[in-house]
Amino acid sequence: MKYVYIVLAILFALFGYFQLNDPDPYLWVAMYGALAVIAGFAAFNKFSLPVIIGGMALCGIGALLTIPSLFEFMTNDDGMTIKEGMSYDYPYIEESREFGGLLIGFLALLFFFFQARKAKRAA
Repeated sequence: MKYVYIVLAILFALFGYFQLNDPDPYLWVAMYGALAVIAGFAAFNKFSLPVIIGGMALCGIGALLTIPSLFEFMTNDDGMTIKEGMSYDYPYIEESREFGGLLIGFLALLFFFFQARKAKRAA
């Protein structure tokens, strides 16, 4: 699993790097950076359940807050796709992408949560 954690740490660090050109980079760089750090610590079998659970809560709340935009995107017939650039006329496109990022973060943290519990039982 050590190599899986290292690959995840590198991927999340890259995700954070690619967010530097986002209009709200601090939020996304911080989120993906935290995921990279959590994955890096996991590579050394170091887990912090409070940090993981707190991250899950933040990602979960953020995802819940963006669900209305996701539904608007999915039910809108304006021909816009998720690949469109940012536009103040179609804010639901960016928020749908944000939902995806938050979901990835939540699922990664859920994975680390179960890995942490498994490591705790093995110790």
